[in-house]
Amino acid sequence: MSLRVFSWLTLCALLLLLKAVCGAGVEETCVKLDTSGILDGVYQDGDVIIGALINIHNFAERPDMTFTRKPELTTCVNFQERSFRWFQAVVFAVEEINQNPSLLPGVRLGYHIMDSCTRYPHSLLAGMSLVTGGNDTCGNIKPTKLIIGDSSSTHSTLLSRTLRPLQIPVEYPNFFRTVPVDSYQARALAQIAKRYGWSWVGAVVADSDYGRGAVQVFEEEIKDSGICLAFSHTLYRDQLAKDAAIAAAKVQESSARVILVFAWYTDVEAFLLELINRNVTDRLFLASEIWSTSYKLLRNPKLYTITKGTLGVALRNMPIPGFDDHLRKLHPSRYPNDKYLKEFWENTFGCSFGKSSTSPPCTGRENLEDAHTQLTDNSRLTVTYNVYMAVYAAAHALHSLLKCTIEKGSDPQLKPKCGSTDLLQHVKDVHFTTRSGEEFYFQDGNIPPVYDLVNWQENQDGSLRSVTIGHVNADKLIINEAAIKWPGQYGQFWSNSHRNECVPRETEFLSITETMGITLMGVAISGAAITATVALIFLYHRNTPIVKANNSELSFLLLLSLKLCFLCSLVFLGKPSAWSCRVQQAAFGISFVLCISCILVKTFVVLVAFHSARPGSSVLIKWFRLGQQRGSVVVFTCIQVKSLRLHKAGSQNNRQEDPSLWLV
Repeated sequence: MSLRVFSWLTLCALLLLLKAVCGAGVEETCVKLDTSGILDGVYQDGDVIIGALINIHNFAERPDMTFTRKPELTTCVNFQERSFRWFQAVVFAVEEINQNPSLLPGVRLGYHIMDSCTRYPHSLLAGMSLVTGGNDTCGNIKPTKLIIGDSSSTHSTLLSRTLRPLQIPVEYPNFFRTVPVDSYQARALAQIAKRYGWSWVGAVVADSDYGRGAVQVFEEEIKDSGICLAFSHTLYRDQLAKDAAIAAAKVQESSARVILVFAWYTDVEAFLLELINRNVTDRLFLASEIWSTSYKLLRNPKLYTITKGTLGVALRNMPIPGFDDHLRKLHPSRYPNDKYLKEFWENTFGCSFGKSSTSPPCTGRENLEDAHTQLTDNSRLTVTYNVYMAVYAAAHALHSLLKCTIEKGSDPQLKPKCGSTDLLQHVKDVHFTTRSGEEFYFQDGNIPPVYDLVNWQENQDGSLRSVTIGHVNADKLIINEAAIKWPGQYGQFWSNSHRNECVPRETEFLSITETMGITLMGVAISGAAITATVALIFLYHRNTPIVKANNSELSFLLLLSLKLCFLCSLVFLGKPSAWSCRVQQAAFGISFVLCISCILVKTFVVLVAFHSARPGSSVLIKWFRLGQQRGSVVVFTCIQVKSLRLHKAGSQNNRQEDPSLWLV
């Protein structure tokens, strides 16, 4: 998605612009177009009016196209909080400029913002209404001088072509972008595919220049690189449910595990939900900037499993000083004519400003400080920042136009006429420094291509967040590999021999059905049985002098520990888990140390016995009596238990020998 700045130079708009800005005394003429059915939008008067087309709603039913009568525009539905934040960026920028004495001194900006509804008829007629002032051209609503265009490239170019005054040998002389050209993000995603060797990629795109153009650029970029496009499906907005189902079926049938998606985020949501219904959750998505940071998709619990690990490009995240305070102080009482603010208020607080509604009436005591909405989430002001910069670009162009009198007329009383190319030239020559220290300027109607690379990662509560993992500057790709979190565990999947499908890694472990496992089990059971037999013999002869002289307690404890050491081998058979790894370490460690402790104490007893005849040996014999022997075994064993508590074992995967295998 991109935001466009237009300078509409139709005759009516040009004459009014000359009067308002240059002061030329030209007689006003009224131009009326039939724009009945178009809502007036939100209008704030000023000396110069800046228009804006924003898709505050994203859906409208198709009008009756029987061609037997004039089609009527259908009502726009599905209020978009994200787009309403763009709306507020225009309002905030205009109010901020009006308070700045160094920018457009003596000229007060106004705005006229209309809803394009993401539909061609609404967008075109709204644009015509902005240029002419609608049905009230000769009344109180002034035509706009510049228009911040629709978020859709197709809609914006359509308006540019329709409202261009004369055939000039440039395709879109009055078309400017405050975001990079869409082709750069398609190139960036193609570079990502080449970087990781994804040779089989599918594509799902919108039915617009935005989607179709992206696929063309992507195909050109991957040509001769060993990457092929498995399929390409178009999502038509007017039959979204049907097309989303078809696209999901194609993804399910295809062996491609990487899917490029260039579409509006509401269309993407429908497509992803259809994939979930088909239990297709093992794909990696390459996201365009229009949905790579979508609050709605990131906060949808149904999509957590399928979208985890998504890679995408995003517009740079830049702060807007003071914008957060502006949003939190919004209230219908401050903007009584803003019907979109009232609609947002009703949706957020579940109240109504109408008398006939079943919802409780809005009291005005509601507070956005207590509400958790996308509007006040300013963690990523990507598109919002570019809308804000579009208003400033228009203001700086108009400010340059104020010098028209000084540059073209020596007599202050003389009011020269500014040519039609002057405004366009001033927009082309815009060059200023933002409050954050960034330089803003146009290169052939575009700004330098700079993007962020983002990765959708899981939070501790299972939700997702968009994390910046790199940058794109023109055609230069910079990625922090360590910051990426792939779907599932890292390295869980491996490509097949054709490198066109991800397959789970083979897991190798000591199985009870293998020869080595059977042999180990046989030796362990045999050793345990022999040890148990010796213990029974000792038990049977426990009252004999030889057993008593050998410290029968330590002997039985030694045989028990030997038996446990043999049986511990059985715990190492089968696929390890976190629980079995802890049992393996604890069981063998304790039983082995117990065995060694008994041998050590018995050896020390023998050593003391051989030195008993020497002078002073009575002290040593007294110290190492039966109680001290038992205590020594307990102390040595407790040391091992303490060590096991400090070292918590877990299952570890070794893939150094063969990357396609896991040895556990």
